[in-house]
Amino acid sequence: MKRLLFLSLFLGCGGSGVTIDVALDLPTKDVLSPYHPSARLAYVRVTADGAERLDDVAKDIDLAARSVTFESYPVSRLTRVQVQGYDALGTLVAFGQLDAQVDTDDLSLTIPFRRTLAYVTHRDICDGGCAEGLVCANPGDGHRCVTPAATGACGASCNAREQEVCALPAPMSGPACMRPYGGGARGAHVIYAIDVSSKTLVDVIDLPAADQTAVNITAKGGAGVWVTLASPGKSSAAFLSSATNTFAPSVDLPNGIEYVLGSPDTKYVAGGGGGNLYVFDETTGAEARKVPLGGRILDGVIGGGGSKALFVTSAGLAQMDLEAPQEADPNSPGDVVGASGVATSDDGRFAYVTSGADGRVFVFDLVAGGSLLFENRFLATVRNMVFSAHAQIVLGIQVNAPSQRVFAYSIDDRSGFPVDRGISILPEARGIASGALGRRVVIVSAGTSTGSSGLTVVDPVPDQEPTGSTVLYPRDPTDSYLEGTVMSFQRYRPDRVAILNGQ
Repeated sequence: MKRLLFLSLFLGCGGSGVTIDVALDLPTKDVLSPYHPSARLAYVRVTADGAERLDDVAKDIDLAARSVTFESYPVSRLTRVQVQGYDALGTLVAFGQLDAQVDTDDLSLTIPFRRTLAYVTHRDICDGGCAEGLVCANPGDGHRCVTPAATGACGASCNAREQEVCALPAPMSGPACMRPYGGGARGAHVIYAIDVSSKTLVDVIDLPAADQTAVNITAKGGAGVWVTLASPGKSSAAFLSSATNTFAPSVDLPNGIEYVLGSPDTKYVAGGGGGNLYVFDETTGAEARKVPLGGRILDGVIGGGGSKALFVTSAGLAQMDLEAPQEADPNSPGDVVGASGVATSDDGRFAYVTSGADGRVFVFDLVAGGSLLFENRFLATVRNMVFSAHAQIVLGIQVNAPSQRVFAYSIDDRSGFPVDRGISILPEARGIASGALGRRVVIVSAGTSTGSSGLTVVDPVPDQEPTGSTVLYPRDPTDSYLEGTVMSFQRYRPDRVAILNGQ
């Protein structure tokens, strides 16, 4: 997008055109609204950006306004309309976007305007249960699996009334009294909505059924998120609306599906895993295509205006045409040895794929076809990539390292940032997402216990090495447990994350 010209400059040029009326669609659940006090919204800017020079206009609107009008806008062009909400410090706290074809008739557009919320899934406490001979307890650094000590090792010091157990906090440490986990164990059965600007918990959403756990989560623009679900012997997917934080009816999927992708630009939704690539109609849930697919799903994106789904699998790349999936078969756009992560450019045209084997970076054109291998490599091997349009970089989580980091690669310079400048994150990170315009990237880490789980926030800046800040994960507002005589609230272990209007 080009540098904005304000409306007064544009209108001063004269000329005829059409009128574009833009209305803001707001969530019906109050706490989700950008105008809720906790969002800290200070001003709102609406822009219309066409494909030509000197057709970019902007208006700042009053906080009481819910619509804006652009008059005399030039015709015969594809135009991107954005709504950007900022706090008093200039941080993006709300966003909405819609692409529209401007012809010779006036236009009325309604754009979902949403807080910059991250939706996070969780592992269960102690990963749903400890191996035989271990017990889930809190030795002082959060709940994790520990080894019971020999009978009497703690003497008579453990409080039987508090149901304390005598266990070993670490293999080489002495025995200690500790309390087994006694909370509600809701972690794997809820999704958090977290404000990515303030890093505060906004809402807690129960999964559709009590026996379900969330396998993965991906954003569908600003409309909401697709959640891949697993229950005993069954896979499904459900769409969570960002207007209400409620689920639509679930869609049954072939067993083992582990990644579901949807786009505002297509009615078809693609899923991969369990040896299958599966496409279904979002509106009806009807199967459109089911074909064998080798390998385990590692990452995935939708690009090309919603026309292509690209999955990174342990067996290679698999691309699926979503314009006519009934007749399509998956194909590979190219060979990438050890492909481990993929991200798309802000317009969805280019897919950046990295090799977890040697750090090479490939670019695939999802519209015109063709590919390019960048000369320089990532200076570390990474996975689960995301793209920041604001800084023109891709970021990924380090592969197979004792202490994980996030590393970045500049698309403009076609080179990786130095290894010693990687962003430190907490252990057991599996989820990474880029928010609206790529202004903020969030990494969630399950940690080695509930005491070390948290999230890292990166604010990419053009032409600068990215840095991040890490905070402990927010505690659940209702899942309480006793630590001696003190009531505490449980900190869950985040697993995957998706940000509205991001990737």
